[in-house]
Amino acid sequence: MRTGLNTSTVDLLKTSFTSCVLFCKHELPCVPEHLHYEMYRTQTQEDKNERRPQHKWMDMVVLDGVPFLYYLQYLVFSQKGNLPRRLLVMFHLMDYFTHGLGKALFEVGCGHTDTALHMLAHCWELENRPDVAWRLYQRSINIYPTNNITWVHLIRLFRKYVL
Repeated sequence: MRTGLNTSTVDLLKTSFTSCVLFCKHELPCVPEHLHYEMYRTQTQEDKNERRPQHKWMDMVVLDGVPFLYYLQYLVFSQKGNLPRRLLVMFHLMDYFTHGLGKALFEVGCGHTDTALHMLAHCWELENRPDVAWRLYQRSINIYPTNNITWVHLIRLFRKYVL
């Protein structure tokens, strides 16, 4: 705490602040495939009724920087077959929800929590734990019942493991 008080605002922002990452439809090839769905979060009439003019970001893939970086690391370490590092970054992603910012995210409903939960759920899917992924997707729906692409993930997961 003392260090923060003795640090300039500029240095504090450089080391302690992350912003959202936005991808428009033209940048979709740069986005991991699992996150393409995020661009289509408005599906029903109820979803449309909930949208406001300032919600144009809902037609983009919008992610918090910290969980997105953990998710990218997870995908890379999975591809490389590096189990210890893969699990470490997955647990860092889980820790994002249980310490510090995570508690505030669930309480206030800010920070694109639904998309962060989708990234974590996808990690669990890749770990062959659809049961954990299912619970995380359900949590996402509980937080954001409208304008949430989670239903597509649940249907996809159901088709993959049940049908």
